[in-house]
Amino acid sequence: MARKAAAAEGVSAKFILMDAEEMKFEQTFDVVWSVESISPIRKEKFFAAAAQCLESGGTLAITDCLKGRLAEREHEKFIQPIEEGHARGTGRHGGLHGIAQIEPFAIAHTEILNRTVPKVGTSAWISSRIKRSGRSRRSMALSSRLLRAFRAMRAGYASGNFIYGLLVAKRI
Repeated sequence: MARKAAAAEGVSAKFILMDAEEMKFEQTFDVVWSVESISPIRKEKFFAAAAQCLESGGTLAITDCLKGRLAEREHEKFIQPIEEGHARGTGRHGGLHGIAQIEPFAIAHTEILNRTVPKVGTSAWISSRIKRSGRSRRSMALSSRLLRAFRAMRAGYASGNFIYGLLVAKRI
């Protein structure tokens, strides 16, 4: 999808899928961009790997849930349904909330995107998953868990218990 989108926009880009905690390249890059993939990983390892991949002055851009651990009651209400229906490990490591300095990076920009997130993609994604899953009991159970997961995500963003945001940092 990324290749097709880049080609449609006339952008020359190379996309690689790999473990974000173990990124290793022979050359450095001007941008490392993480889209909704940092919540369940160890942040220290990711930032260390990203720093090695970036040239001095390079940009690290992250869009994800940026708020950290929730109290047990909020965890049960918001995180459990998400992990059961969609994204295991969501609450294990928390978000990026509270990181004032990520060495060797200087935070250049942050933006809260909560009002946009519930409207973008989730309804279409749920519909496509339900349509692909067919009508079996197993697929109906999956569809039900997905709906509960997205309901919890939307409630979390609407209440402010989750902060979906953009973080941009420059490698020093």
